[in-house]
Amino acid sequence: MGPIGNFSVGKIMRTGVRRKNIIAKTKKKMQMWRDRARSSLIQNSIRYARKVNLNKRLMVMKKAGRPKNLNPSAFSSQPEKRGDRLGCKFSTIPARPRYSDIQPKKRLYGMRLKSATSNRNEGKAL
Repeated sequence: MGPIGNFSVGKIMRTGVRRKNIIAKTKKKMQMWRDRARSSLIQNSIRYARKVNLNKRLMVMKKAGRPKNLNPSAFSSQPEKRGDRLGCKFSTIPARPRYSDIQPKKRLYGMRLKSATSNRNEGKAL
């Protein structure tokens, strides 16, 4: 291949192919990192839920051995559970990141995160 200007024609074409290969490898790495982060988030959420349940059971056992307190100001007048009414129902984060060529997965927040962790707990795949 003869030179055109300062560069040979073959070198320019090989550089373009090499660049595309680098971009493709980078995209695959990003997808792998994203999937690892998602699975880590789900695993940590499951571990946290287990710790909360364990602590609740321990506190019930501790309270069972204590005598009942008759002081009315020793108890909260606020309800114990808030329920799901204060949970996250929607996200302001866009479904697809700007300038991204990678196909995004569904966002995990609120009830989706709960269902993903319960599915993982039961042994189902996401």
